Amino acid sequence: MNEPINYRCELIEQVLPFWLTHGIDQEHGGVITCLDRDGSIYDTDKSVWFQGRFGWLLGTLCTAVEPREEWLAGCRSCVQFLQDHCFDTDGRMFFTTTRDGRPLRKRRYAFSEMFAAMAFAAHAAADNDARSAALAMETCQSGVSRMLTAGGIVPKTIPTTRATKAIGGPMIVLGTAQAIRRSFRAGGCLSAEWAMQLEEWINDALASIEADFVRPELEAVLEVVAADGSPLLDHAEGRTINPGHAIEAAWFVMAEGKNRQDSRLINLGVTMLRWSWRLGWDELCGGLFYFRDLCG
Repeated sequence: MNEPINYRCELIEQVLPFWLTHGIDQEHGGVITCLDRDGSIYDTDKSVWFQGRFGWLLGTLCTAVEPREEWLAGCRSCVQFLQDHCFDTDGRMFFTTTRDGRPLRKRRYAFSEMFAAMAFAAHAAADNDARSAALAMETCQSGVSRMLTAGGIVPKTIPTTRATKAIGGPMIVLGTAQAIRRSFRAGGCLSAEWAMQLEEWINDALASIEADFVRPELEAVLEVVAADGSPLLDHAEGRTINPGHAIEAAWFVMAEGKNRQDSRLINLGVTMLRWSWRLGWDELCGGLFYFRDLCG
């Protein structure tokens, strides 16, 4: 039998040194993600999502594992790149930039904002930076106003014909607000005002996930529903299940249940996990299917 993986060792001694050595851009800041196995760069364009994700990871390691200067330096680099190059003049964020930070693409969604907010919060905790803490809340508010508000995102279809909504919005709001709260608690900068605001976002996201996308009558977590939350089973889009996405949502719901010591929320998340595992597991080859049709 294969030896069990030591995940802490794999992350800290294998994965992180590779990315810190080859990915951190010493010239322009931030992280380059298009690397071959030998660390060579095959594309210099930068994903704004990953500036936030990597900045969050490094800052979180500083508070959750130990404060290492190389981790903090990498976190600072990603956060500085986000601030200097990734915000448009309207306050929204880009999706991709060139290596030196010139904008390439901007999308309808607010995932760039949410991942950046997580990075700012982690940096605030790791570096005792009040400006980053405020920026985390400001950036998250920008994302919430679009991801949880009706009409906040320009629809990709004609809403007068068929209005829909997807689980991705409330799910990322839930996960982001939880991540900010964890970072602020770790850094001792969770004010009563911010705690209340984060709780409000979390409650709104939880309510949307449970009311609109968790369907006991179908024993499934739907990816897309009608604007009123009803299933769209006459259409392929409405029947399409994304098991991994649903399990990610279940994880956030369970995490909130654990945080609140709320057995109902924990059981809700476990139920979401069980349904999604049953629908998504590949009995022949193992692993989860990317997409499944709810009706077969």
